[in-house]
Amino acid sequence: MMNRSGYAKDLPVVVERSGALSLPPDFMRLSGTARLNAILNMPEPARFLRRLREDEFVYLLNGIGLEDAGCLMQYSTDRQRRALVDMDAWSGGEFLPDRFDRLVDVARESGLEFTVKLIRDLDPELVVLSLFKRASFYTLEEAEDIEFMDDTTFLTPDNVFFVACREPDDVPAVRAELDLVYAVGVEFAHRLIQSGRWDTIPSLEHQSSKYRTSRLSEAGFPDDDNEFELYEPFDFEGFKARVLSSESPARPVGVTRGETLALAVVGTSGSLFFWRVLGAAGPGRLNAAFILSQTLNLVNRALGSSVADLSDPGAWESVSEHTLTVVSIGLEAVCGDDVEAGLDVLSKAVPLELFRAGIEFMRPVNIIARQVVADLGGLANLSLFGPAASADIDAAAAFPTLCPPTVSGGPSRNFQSCAEVLAAMRLMKKYRAVVQFASGVLGFIPSRQSGSTDSIVQPTFENIVATAWARQVLGGGLSIVPLSVAEVALLRRAAFENGRIRASLRVGKGDDDEYSAAVREFLNGALDHVEECLGGLSDDFDIRMAGDSILVR
Repeated sequence: MMNRSGYAKDLPVVVERSGALSLPPDFMRLSGTARLNAILNMPEPARFLRRLREDEFVYLLNGIGLEDAGCLMQYSTDRQRRALVDMDAWSGGEFLPDRFDRLVDVARESGLEFTVKLIRDLDPELVVLSLFKRASFYTLEEAEDIEFMDDTTFLTPDNVFFVACREPDDVPAVRAELDLVYAVGVEFAHRLIQSGRWDTIPSLEHQSSKYRTSRLSEAGFPDDDNEFELYEPFDFEGFKARVLSSESPARPVGVTRGETLALAVVGTSGSLFFWRVLGAAGPGRLNAAFILSQTLNLVNRALGSSVADLSDPGAWESVSEHTLTVVSIGLEAVCGDDVEAGLDVLSKAVPLELFRAGIEFMRPVNIIARQVVADLGGLANLSLFGPAASADIDAAAAFPTLCPPTVSGGPSRNFQSCAEVLAAMRLMKKYRAVVQFASGVLGFIPSRQSGSTDSIVQPTFENIVATAWARQVLGGGLSIVPLSVAEVALLRRAAFENGRIRASLRVGKGDDDEYSAAVREFLNGALDHVEECLGGLSDDFDIRMAGDSILVR
């Protein structure tokens, strides 16, 4: 279901769009049933629905629930119905006959004449594919020489062809579809059946998929050649220089077919810089409807690059949130927190460019996180960082990259601002510096860590660096050899005062380079853990009470 929190309050531009289309301001916050009733209670539901973009018409019906919203199909245009079939009856390049049957059953609610028109207006190859993917057709003469199962066969309505279904369960659906095909006309039916008899399923599916891809590309969905182009390297600096130049002209405002409900914003935060800029535009400053329509094209392109099933509103919502946050970060990365500059940039750039700028701004976070994983010898060794840091690295190394929990203050999610991206960058640099320090200085090689010590505590980077610190305090040089019980007792006497590590033994200010600062920050965090575990122990302690803060044997 749609994530509708804060929709009306946080996104005034969307409220304006809803008002322009005679919808309640909180339309997308309503339940599916309430949304359906809001449409049916309009003075002219047909006029409203026919104004919508084809893809938004599909998302609207699927968001309400196709079976419940089936009564709205009677108000749709030919293009909207074709889009419904293109998006709901396919998964990637595979046509799914049972999904097509579902659409036909929903269309029947609007009457036989309406359903027959739906069949007549579809690509002939698609109708043939739907039939021949589940059945074979023979002339009566051909059928005499073939042995069939009785529960899978029947004759066409005019008794000209013998139909043999693959499975008994396919018979009702194939028979019902044939009745519709013949209702269009006998000549139409014979032409389709004969074309299917001389073609192959792969050929029909390929041709139908090409027609579908061509139609969907008009709404931004990608084809096979540009599926992942969104995430390829982008000239961020060149783009920034162009859109910030006073000599760069505003791009012309094009014409879009159909109105948009701005469903692309569902699930996004109203605090995004993108919305702040769009909301600050005065009358005539920006064409919000055009920008939102272009943004929806971008969402469709990202959706088509990431999921095969375009009928799932939940997947679309998730991709919408990702897309809008990346666009917002791209806009903010170009013009900082300057809303006025953002207005100027929005007049010169298209959402696709801003998305690619956002991806480029976030890319270093992902690269460094993946370098950390490589330095560790694989994801399995993320446990060396402990649960919290492991979750951070895992989120940043994901594709698309996510905001680490330490930065988000909760579960990993999409980045919301450039500040979060920069914070994640610092975090990943710290983790990589720690790996380099542990391996290059302390000789701890993560990929060989199993069995590398005789500690009764599982090694982690935190207790590795803490052990090296302890060895130096005890005068043993830089070593990660686990401490004995006697050595832990000696460490408590030498390093602690009133349960706290002596300030002089903490890691003070040193070199200011990024690497040294990161290692220093991590080591002091490790010492906090040592202090927590060892500071309160009595003189007669059990070594198991030392916790996992330091390597012990």
